[in-house]
Amino acid sequence: MVTSHDSLGIITQLLLDATDALSANGAGLVISKKDGWLELFASTSHRTEQLELFQLQADEGPCIEATRTGNAVVATSLDDITERWPVLTSAFRSAAFTALNAVPMRWHGQTIGAVNLFWKASRDAGNHQALIQAYADMATIIIVQSEHVTTAQLRDRTRDALAARHTVEQAKGVLAYREGISMDAAYDRLLQVAAANAVSLSTVAADVIEQAQGQRQG
Repeated sequence: MVTSHDSLGIITQLLLDATDALSANGAGLVISKKDGWLELFASTSHRTEQLELFQLQADEGPCIEATRTGNAVVATSLDDITERWPVLTSAFRSAAFTALNAVPMRWHGQTIGAVNLFWKASRDAGNHQALIQAYADMATIIIVQSEHVTTAQLRDRTRDALAARHTVEQAKGVLAYREGISMDAAYDRLLQVAAANAVSLSTVAADVIEQAQGQRQG
């Protein structure tokens, strides 16, 4: 935090660490844009990403509620999910997630997004609430850093962070098309290369896109 850093890469690793620590099967993070709408920023897999995007498109679900209310949202079974958000039932069933915990990301009184953890087995997802919130708080600090920032500066930083995420999305598509693999496998490949070479996820994604552009021009 005392030097320049890649927010996307650090937060993606933070989400992976959270899933390991809490025996979860996936995690995602959404943040607010300038117009107030939410946008996906990071996820631990393509499957999790698709589930988050479905919530955003439906404008309904745990990540929406956690951001708008500023409170944690917990569901412990698929029946619970169906009762609260019936439009999301098929998406959760397809992803094989049956329990969740969504917590708000707060900065100086503002709720700027939410972190979602998902489990495949029905369980009391409300356990370890303080630890889950701690991961969300760390993600918030990583995005906005520790010094005071104005609302305009906060929007600029979230915009820059989202730009890095879009680069990763493009790289996933390039890998999937070029190598004939799924988007999920392409995302895993990016994570593996970043870890193996001790570089940021954004750097790996930018390299993939640059190579593809060079091959096209050649």
